Amino acid sequence: MGAFLNFFAVNQAGIYVLMAILAFVVLLIQWLAWIFKWGRFKSAPAGTGPGYSTKDIMFTYLATLASDFKFVLATLIFGIFSVVLLIALFTQSDFANALQAVMSTLGGLVGTIVGYFFGEKAGQAESGRGAAAPGAAATGPGAVRPPLGESMGEAAGELEEIEPVAPPSDLKDGNDE
Repeated sequence: MGAFLNFFAVNQAGIYVLMAILAFVVLLIQWLAWIFKWGRFKSAPAGTGPGYSTKDIMFTYLATLASDFKFVLATLIFGIFSVVLLIALFTQSDFANALQAVMSTLGGLVGTIVGYFFGEKAGQAESGRGAAAPGAAATGPGAVRPPLGESMGEAAGELEEIEPVAPPSDLKDGNDE
């Protein structure tokens, strides 16, 4: 593991140049697709596009931002994590210690966020399968069921009514209001 991290410490500049070249190539391909109208940049027939203005797009973005705040919060935390990781990478001479410091402080938070979103998606997928219809009888260990052969209304009618009992007078300590 030490040799692996030492490789990144020694070749830091080369890795940054490689990342910059890859980003440039991706932007160049996107620009060419835009210029030659390939893929998602193909023009639709006249009159079929939505025709949104920049103002409409910004207001839609702000409305979505307000309604989906948990996604913004998760993105903000990931952004903070990335910035702190980059700052630690540039300021610390020992890459392994810098990585360990950032991961120990923010790794659990990022892991919790990732687990929340993946767990939420899995829960949404499972809720569509085998879910009970609304108003259906509850089943499971915590479900309350009437005795066999009776409905819930009949079972409730058999309960005795309990009348409140007044406290004994000898327990009064004189501090009553």
